[in-house]
Amino acid sequence: MAPAEPPPSGQFAPHDLRDLSQGMSIAALAMLAVFVLAMLASILPGKLLDPAWQLAIVAALVDNAVIPLVALLVLHGAAWMNPDDQFSRGLRDGAARWAVLAALGFLLLVPLQGMVAWRQHSLEHQAQQQALREVDQRFALLRQAVADASSSADLQTRLQHVVGPSFGRIDPRESLPQLKKRLKLILDQNQRQLQKRSASAAARSGGTGAGLLPQPLRLGFSCLAYGVAFAALARRRNSEISLLASCLFAPLGRPGRYLQRQGELGIDPQAAEADGPP
Repeated sequence: MAPAEPPPSGQFAPHDLRDLSQGMSIAALAMLAVFVLAMLASILPGKLLDPAWQLAIVAALVDNAVIPLVALLVLHGAAWMNPDDQFSRGLRDGAARWAVLAALGFLLLVPLQGMVAWRQHSLEHQAQQQALREVDQRFALLRQAVADASSSADLQTRLQHVVGPSFGRIDPRESLPQLKKRLKLILDQNQRQLQKRSASAAARSGGTGAGLLPQPLRLGFSCLAYGVAFAALARRRNSEISLLASCLFAPLGRPGRYLQRQGELGIDPQAAEADGPP
């Protein structure tokens, strides 16, 4: 028996295609494992009722979602490269069905993360307002202590009662009117500085984050983009076209399938030809 002829230059032998497709499928599984580990590191320890933790989870999901998306692309490529490889086709079909949930989940995250971001902003604003009220009350007590003092020693006692033992000693040689005037100027200056710092902190936490877009907008657009991307690669059970294609053309009924050119958006060209002309 004559030996089998080698494949033409630039082409793979059948066993090479099988090995390559299975290797791609295993690599895709490894990428999914990396994604799961990255998400576990972000989730733990869990703080389910903390809006900051919830936003951090959404940010981690958006930052790492490209890993399962590329893994899904690799599985599609492995199944397309070697249609006879049942291992790759089975993984592709199962991953495509799970991608339906991923697409719907990302689309649901668009309004949900906006609500969480608004809740976190409200809590931060309330905390800042409470801190400002406490600062104003402290300065009001200090001004009242300065105004009610009848002597340098009385002023020393009153200020130590408000500030605490850390308050320094007042120079008894300075007259009480001059001392009160100087302390009022110091209190006014310190209060203005604290108000400026609080305003700057409020502006920093008001939503900007790094880059041109505030974090909630960046996360919202990213979730929308990932939802569309996973929908383009997702396929429901016993469906010939992708989830995105079915959403775009299903409302048009049977004629809507023929608005696509063969091979686009996940439609099977052989299935389209089998259906015949409209």
